[in-house]
Amino acid sequence: MLNFKSITDRIKAIIDKEGLASLFKRASMYLIHKFFIYETYYLIENSIKEMETDPDDFVPDIPNLTYRFVKTNQEADKVAIELSDFRLSHHNARDRLDKGAVALCIFIGTDLAYIVWAATTEDAKKTFNDIPFNVNFENKAVVPGGESTTPKYRRKGLSTYGHLLIDRFLKDMGANKKHAAISKSNLISLRSKADFGNRVYAKGRHIKILGWKLWKETPIFPPKPIDQVLIANK
Repeated sequence: MLNFKSITDRIKAIIDKEGLASLFKRASMYLIHKFFIYETYYLIENSIKEMETDPDDFVPDIPNLTYRFVKTNQEADKVAIELSDFRLSHHNARDRLDKGAVALCIFIGTDLAYIVWAATTEDAKKTFNDIPFNVNFENKAVVPGGESTTPKYRRKGLSTYGHLLIDRFLKDMGANKKHAAISKSNLISLRSKADFGNRVYAKGRHIKILGWKLWKETPIFPPKPIDQVLIANK
């Protein structure tokens, strides 16, 4: 459970790092999402076992760049002392770590510049992704999500570097596949994933009106490259 101090600390951190407009946008989207959803998603998958791209070939040319993988709140406490506490500005961060999520944090100096999460359990997935798509976690599947880049560090290659880093980390952990659900209308995100071997294996429709919910998955077999799906649906 969040207490009042943790809420106010997170609000202050968002305002300091992203500005008041970002705080209002986050709050309004959160409230809308609580009561109404009508969205179509592409469900994509990628084989982590077959990963060959080396993250070290994509290190951004930024001074004082470092990164940390965090699996527990105890590890996050140490990072907070050494660098800064990323949990202050990220919703449910403590809960995510307790339930089996891993965070990759990239810092510039002591500033958190980029973060991405990966869920290794269904409970962890639910803490940052309320899209009810099916994932076989028992078969070493993982779900990335909760990605964000601090505005002043955007367009510097951190997202590509971050995704490659966490993929290598997950591969070393023994993960087989990663799954994600991306809105059909989010063309920027879909195109950014097209270059890394992701394939669309299903289409999902999510409807929520107040307390009523519907989720339906329609398989696409065989799975298709993202570019092919986007062209076919123009």
